[in-house]
Amino acid sequence: MSTFVDQNEEYTKVIMSEQHIQRANEILSTIRYATLATASQDNKPWNNPVAHTFDQDMNLYWVSDRQNRHSCNVRANESIAIVIYDSTVPAGSEWGVYFEATASELNDPDVIEQAISQVLRSAESVADLSNEANRRIYKAVLTSAWMNEAEYRDGKFYRDYRVELPLEELRTALRR
Repeated sequence: MSTFVDQNEEYTKVIMSEQHIQRANEILSTIRYATLATASQDNKPWNNPVAHTFDQDMNLYWVSDRQNRHSCNVRANESIAIVIYDSTVPAGSEWGVYFEATASELNDPDVIEQAISQVLRSAESVADLSNEANRRIYKAVLTSAWMNEAEYRDGKFYRDYRVELPLEELRTALRR
């Protein structure tokens, strides 16, 4: 823990630590659903929960109907945000992992086949997720990660703030 001075007031603020990486790893290893935040080409926001999985490089994959609003948004605007959090814990003890990412719909049959066999490990075939099929597989390449941390002043909650998480440290933790 580090102490900082702001406008001559002393307060305590936690900086990124191994605890953040460990907690993020617990969340990412156990929580099956992610919330995607997408925006249309004209910047209309939308968020949507999806079942997801990671590959060995910590790219995030999900399967959705290609006509769903978030799917259309990804095709129109590749910039997305993702949050993965444990909604079962009591208020005040929650942690979440937040990401910014670049997303795309997979269309190359070889890439789809690789994602099915190595990441999804499902019974779906390339034909189920390409050409004229309704469902598609999507891939998000993560570009930044963070968690929120609480700041206290004079023993009282003041605000929460972002604690950046190095993606390479998260990748290493998830591979363990």
